Amino acid sequence: MIPADKMLLTIYYIFDGVIYSDTLQQDEISTSSEIIDNVTKIKVEVYGEPPVTMHGTNARLLLHQINKYNLLKAF
Repeated sequence: MIPADKMLLTIYYIFDGVIYSDTLQQDEISTSSEIIDNVTKIKVEVYGEPPVTMHGTNARLLLHQINKYNLLKAF
């Protein structure tokens, strides 16, 4: 896995019909499945590499994986 301080994720999601975005480091992600279901896109930036954008199901799957990893790491 890429070190958490080397990866930034810009997460785009819909809340009350408005699209918002938050930029977080990998280890800052901890949320519920209900929130993840509202994600529309993620831009992944790794230091020294070109950004990668993921949409829809692929974005949500990545977020579920990162969230699960962070929750397991917390215990």
